Amino acid sequence: MCANFSELAHHLAVMHAHIVHISRLTAEMAICVESRAGKRLAFEVMQRFRLNQIQILVATTVVEVGVDVPNATVMVIEHAERFGLAQLHQLRGRIGRGSQKSHCILVAPYRMSDDGRARLETMVRTNNGFEIAETDLLIRGPGEFFGTRQSGELGFNIANPLRDRELLELARREAFHLTDELSQKEALQKVLRLLPPQWQRRYQLAKVG
Repeated sequence: MCANFSELAHHLAVMHAHIVHISRLTAEMAICVESRAGKRLAFEVMQRFRLNQIQILVATTVVEVGVDVPNATVMVIEHAERFGLAQLHQLRGRIGRGSQKSHCILVAPYRMSDDGRARLETMVRTNNGFEIAETDLLIRGPGEFFGTRQSGELGFNIANPLRDRELLELARREAFHLTDELSQKEALQKVLRLLPPQWQRRYQLAKVG
């Protein structure tokens, strides 16, 4: 509530100025860059955006890669908690390509999953692609090396690829030594026979692929 008429008039004037400004921007808004749009139309819109003929571009994640607009300085990502870290990092990389300071605004509900919150906190904490990729690996899990699943646990009972990297590199060298040396053929066959059936199936899939 306003104390007097002059204060009310001031607030109304400020509000009117904002409305006029937003209406001008809205008149130059393009809501058409999405996967179903034709390549020619998408190219024309992006060219207008690059030439500063369009001030606001509303798009799907089709702009995740291959877009280089140096004058783009602000990005708003709605429902950011639904995206993976790699995708968020790629989207954020579409801005800040010029000399001006840029801002990426992640919009998300107050209530979200623990993984969603961890992803957004990572995006706020760092711009380092390696750190983001490592956190993404910790959250999603590496999936299967010899299968089709791209996330979740590897199925190891003890080993952890991030924690035991040096040990895994040593095991990898020993495995290549077994396969490269003809004299080790019997030892290799013995190791393969000792593998549980489920691991034998995974190695067979890798061999066929």
